Amino acid sequence: MLKNISEKYKFYLLVGIFVVALIICYQLAIKSTIAGIRKNRELKKMALEAEDIPHQTALLKKQVLDLNNQYFNSNDQAEGNHEIILEKVSTLAAKSGVSVSEYPARHLFQTMSIQVETHSIVLTGKFPDLLEVLYQLEVHKKVGRLVSVEYYTETDRKTRRRQLFSRIYIQNYRNLKKDENK
Repeated sequence: MLKNISEKYKFYLLVGIFVVALIICYQLAIKSTIAGIRKNRELKKMALEAEDIPHQTALLKKQVLDLNNQYFNSNDQAEGNHEIILEKVSTLAAKSGVSVSEYPARHLFQTMSIQVETHSIVLTGKFPDLLEVLYQLEVHKKVGRLVSVEYYTETDRKTRRRQLFSRIYIQNYRNLKKDENK
């Protein structure tokens, strides 16, 4: 059968058989070896990550404590917060040439595990002075979390001059589950 085929066709046949054999070898041996090497790399990477888990756990616990300290008020005297905030804001306002116009009662919102205490303070004064009070409250005097600031103007009926007001919302969070565990 091969005697009747020319040398050129024998060569093409040999190359074709070689390519088919190469494909079969790849499918049976090389493909599974490459998959095994990739799996081995993934498992080594996972093992390295698993060795780092105790350090990661400690780091995450520290971050949770930092966030709790930052957002949850550790002061057990929630009634006293109202007066403390008023005292600090009025002291800052006096230093900056700003006056406290209103300080309505606080608003409490409570879920099963968190109590949110919202204070609203209205200040009046010049814009740079109001900004200075806000900056001091947010950065230096940690009286709570500054969540919102609203600026508006009103005309004084006696002097017929416009005054700039700033309504500041400060929130304190209290973790009730942490208090129950004590």
